[in-house]
Amino acid sequence: MTRTPRTMMHLPRLSSHMTYRSCPVLRGSAGDIEPEQDPTPLNPRDHVCRDGRILRKPVHLCISHSKSNTVKDYGGEVSIDRYMRLPVEQYSMLNESLITRNPNDPDKFILQVPPLSILSVWIQPSVEVSVETLEDRVELKAANCHIDGSNTIIKMGLDKRFEFEAISTMQWKSDGNLAEVTMSGSLNVWCEKLPPFNLMPTAILQSASNAVLRAAIITIQRIFMKNLIKDYEIWANDPDYRDKRARASEGKHERVPA
Repeated sequence: MTRTPRTMMHLPRLSSHMTYRSCPVLRGSAGDIEPEQDPTPLNPRDHVCRDGRILRKPVHLCISHSKSNTVKDYGGEVSIDRYMRLPVEQYSMLNESLITRNPNDPDKFILQVPPLSILSVWIQPSVEVSVETLEDRVELKAANCHIDGSNTIIKMGLDKRFEFEAISTMQWKSDGNLAEVTMSGSLNVWCEKLPPFNLMPTAILQSASNAVLRAAIITIQRIFMKNLIKDYEIWANDPDYRDKRARASEGKHERVPA
C-alpha cells in the first residue's frame, strides 16, 4: 500500500523580500578528508560525511536565504532586546506543532518539516536543532536529520545516503520605537542519485529539488517569524504570560545586558 501524507505543503511563490545567493560548502569535500576504511578510490566528485560515510557523486543542493520583519519595540523591561535573550528552552512555545523539545536533550529541539512533494514522491524531514543565544544574535544550527516519506523513499534507505547541514542566525536592531528582526542562513544537502532518479539528468534533478527546498525554507521562515513577532507582542503586554514563559525556564534565568 502506498503511503500518503495527511497534508502536503503548498509551495508559495518566491517573496520579493527574500534574497538568495550562491553559498559555499560548509564541510570539506572528498579531497580534504582521507577516509579510514573504504577500499574504493575516491572520485573528486565524492563527498565525505562528518561520520566518515562516503557519498558517491552526490547531487549538491545549496541555498542561502534572508528575511526581515519590522516590529514595534515596547522598550524597557519588555524590549525586543530583552525578549530575544530569553532562555532557549522557551523556544518550543512559539509553535508546538512545528518545534518541540528533544526529550533526550532539553537543550535541543526537533523541527518537524511539513511533507514535501518532489516529483513523484514525498518526504518529511525531522531536523534536530541546537539554539545558542549570543550577545548580538541567536544561532540555530541543524545537523542531524531523519527522513520519513513514501514507500519509494523508505526503500531507498535515504537516511544513509545523504548529509544535511544548516545554520540560521537571528539578529535585531532597534531605534527605541521600531525594531527590525532578520533571520538569515544557509542550507547544504548532499544526496546520492538513487533509482529511479539516477536516470534523470543531474541538472534537472538539482533544479527541481532546489525549488522544493527553497519553497520549504520560505514557508518555515515565514511561520517562525510570524509566530516570533506575535509571541513578542503577547509577552510584552501580558504579565501573566511572561510569568508562564519564565516558569518554562525551570529555574533558569534570562541573559540580559549588564
